[in-house]
Amino acid sequence: MSDEQVAQIRKYVASGGRLCVIGPLATHDRWMTPRAKPALDDLPASAVVRAAEGGDWLQAIRQACANECSLEIQAKPGDQSAKPLAGVCAELTEQRDRRLLHLVNYRSDAPVRDIAVTLRVPPDRRVQRVTLASPDRDSDRSVPFESETGVVRFTVPEIRIYDIAAVEFARQ
Repeated sequence: MSDEQVAQIRKYVASGGRLCVIGPLATHDRWMTPRAKPALDDLPASAVVRAAEGGDWLQAIRQACANECSLEIQAKPGDQSAKPLAGVCAELTEQRDRRLLHLVNYRSDAPVRDIAVTLRVPPDRRVQRVTLASPDRDSDRSVPFESETGVVRFTVPEIRIYDIAAVEFARQ
């Protein structure tokens, strides 16, 4: 990590930012020369959540975000037969009047079913509709959702290969 990158991280932390660190951090400079001591070891403990390389990094990320992640997906709660979501990749794109959630099923054995989605939205925006689109279906479909200030929840019934969930906001 370069001295410039170290300075940027220090500035981020000084402005109230928090870090989630998995494994060693800033132990070498940009030329891979070992530092006498890691460059960011003196950051306040309140600003850094650390996870060992083999540790529970997901829990560390949640802790660093104060359990307010922008997106969470999981097998539908209460479904004892649901397989873990291993092999499912999610990417969130934020746009002015909507959020687009891209979901890819990399598993070749079967579709993934009943994916519970919790998505943070701006607290001043009202969700108007959630629509699923996929090249695996002939047409888009609306899905029911629950919305409260800052959060929308819905279930994606099935991902064969690729689905996109468009969360649209009411016009202001």
